[in-house]
Amino acid sequence: STLRTARGSRVLFVARNEALALFAAAWLARRCPAGARRRRLLGRIDLLHEPIGRGPCSLRAVRGRVERRWPAAAAEEYSLLLVDEAHHLYDNAASRAAIERLVGPRTRRLLLSDVSQAVARSIAYP
Repeated sequence: STLRTARGSRVLFVARNEALALFAAAWLARRCPAGARRRRLLGRIDLLHEPIGRGPCSLRAVRGRVERRWPAAAAEEYSLLLVDEAHHLYDNAASRAAIERLVGPRTRRLLLSDVSQAVARSIAYP
């Protein structure tokens, strides 16, 4: 809903696994009509996956496919940071620091984690 309701909002989707990040981007693209609307949607989503130090990439639709470009255009501030498998990424100090550098004072976070994984370890979540 962030992308539908807040004009100019930007989302950063973070996943440790590159294939998972690409799957999520393609899934979103398929749910949006082709053409200008899909291009606008993908233009407001950045991906971050391992190697995390490479930084976020931007997305664009090209001939029905989702393509990535590095580096992503610098977002003034992400409206939403969505981290899948957060227990893996926040358990690693370097990954956690790289992700948190991309968070602004108004950025909302949505951290997805497997409860059995997240509770079993003492992970410092923001």
